[in-house]
Amino acid sequence: MFAQLKNTPFVSFYSGTSWNEDFADYLTYYHIEKKLGGSVNVELLQAGQVIDRYAPTKTPVAKEREKFVQRLYD
Repeated sequence: MFAQLKNTPFVSFYSGTSWNEDFADYLTYYHIEKKLGGSVNVELLQAGQVIDRYAPTKTPVAKEREKFVQRLYD
């Protein structure tokens, strides 16, 4: 499931449940990264060790959405 999530436009598992949750999660992650200077990373752990990691707003599909969210701040 983790590998599949990385190939979707959704930034979290929860955001895949409805369009409004997707918008809220994406907007939150965007704000953290672009306006507050933070970063959002999702990690998959096994026995306390990170076995996979990705930045959900940096995937090619999610990056395409950035221009639409940016309009809210303009």
